Amino acid sequence: MSYNPVQNVSIDGTYVTLDANTYGITEEAVIDNNKGNIFEKYGLVYSISMDIGVILASGNYIDVVSVGIEYPNHEMINSFCINDSVIEYRQNVGINRVNNTRSGKVSSIYMKDYASVGMPKEAWNQIQSKLKADYSSNVVNYDVEQNNNYVWFNTKIGRGGVDMVVTRKVGEESLSNIYGGIEFMQCIGKSVMGLCNVTIRLRKTRNALSRTIAKSTKYTIGMSVSRLSVARFTDISSPPLSTRAINIPVVKAKQSDIDELMEKLNMGG
Repeated sequence: MSYNPVQNVSIDGTYVTLDANTYGITEEAVIDNNKGNIFEKYGLVYSISMDIGVILASGNYIDVVSVGIEYPNHEMINSFCINDSVIEYRQNVGINRVNNTRSGKVSSIYMKDYASVGMPKEAWNQIQSKLKADYSSNVVNYDVEQNNNYVWFNTKIGRGGVDMVVTRKVGEESLSNIYGGIEFMQCIGKSVMGLCNVTIRLRKTRNALSRTIAKSTKYTIGMSVSRLSVARFTDISSPPLSTRAINIPVVKAKQSDIDELMEKLNMGG
């Protein structure tokens, strides 16, 4: 396992490019199931662990490690471009949802703060296995849902939002239009598939009193999405959001108990 401040991108032009102060990756760098096990020739690099608990005004220690990918010629970048990924359309796109938590009310907006991303199962298994191998199994399995041979994540979206890029041919030229995630999804009303750019971080949270036993705490895998180069619409979708949505048989109950329950509910209304 190698350590590198992955913010310092290494560029040669074969896998990683730089154009007008914007980093890019070439087709050679795309993670694709058709390439087999990419980690037979690619490696992962990791930043030194950083405690962001102070930045977040948390009473806990929050250790974060940024993950990058290193190519055979030692180019590297902290960005993973995964082919045939899906960003899922949901009817609540752009709607502010407020949840009550112990620390107060937390609002989130679909396609502004988070997105449902589907990744080919084989591609994810390769990444996760490499992470666990490098960290001597000191990484827990990401709690993913599986459906249609895909794994599904509720990924974060950074402050810059998520770009939806549509490229079309005009004569001999390729012209790209970039749309904001909310605008794009509200307009088309469908899930889309393409090349998805994500960043990956390892994170572990420890109570301030447990600093001396940090090595016994396992990292979890966090992910954020920043861009999708759109190829097509897709009907591939995530499984039901929760087992709470499953229809179950009507419970056998006394009518008097049900009447009492309904009376209480009506009084409350």
